[in-house]
Amino acid sequence: WHIFGPDIQFGVSENFGLGVMTSWLGAPIIGTAKYSIPFNENTSLALGLLVGTDTWYGTGFAMALPYAAFTIGDRIVNLTFSAGYGVLGFKEEIYNFNTGRSSKKRVSQGRMLISFAGMFKAGKKVSIVFDSFIVPGGKKYQTTEFYEVYQFNPNTGFDEYVETRERNVTKKREGFALILPGLRFQTDPHKAFQFGFAGVFAGGEAVPIPVPMIQFFQKL
Repeated sequence: WHIFGPDIQFGVSENFGLGVMTSWLGAPIIGTAKYSIPFNENTSLALGLLVGTDTWYGTGFAMALPYAAFTIGDRIVNLTFSAGYGVLGFKEEIYNFNTGRSSKKRVSQGRMLISFAGMFKAGKKVSIVFDSFIVPGGKKYQTTEFYEVYQFNPNTGFDEYVETRERNVTKKREGFALILPGLRFQTDPHKAFQFGFAGVFAGGEAVPIPVPMIQFFQKL
């Protein structure tokens, strides 16, 4: 588990596992499935799926992320490259300035996701770990924007509101990256403690997340 909630993984068979992760509030809940295909002692391919929902939040959030991961190395020193395509669905509230009413519309978005992760031994019981989630920039899309029209009134000397209009605009979804470096302390063969920080790269800027990423691992 980590500071945000529990993460439980089950080994159904030698190469197939199922799991579930959530927050301490029970929302969202994400189920996981992964099937591993070992090529030899140091290389393997994994095919996986993440499916989630917001449960009791009522936002209409739902997601699905099928992915493939290629790993080189063993349990002590390894490097993994992953790629998948995630789809998000949620309810978006749209306000109509002309009618003064708002309505909820079901919206879905799909983006590609890639990841580089690794672990390297730094001492007898300490390892350097690294994880990342990279979302490349998306394609251009059309959307509707509302804007207010003002007109100068020579009698008052001020701009006065006339009406609200709408227009179609073209936008592009920006990419971003979440970087997660840390240290893992192997207290015994069945327990480990991991500590690190995270940073977000978006819009040409790097923004650190001022919350430590703390995780505890327990093998049953």
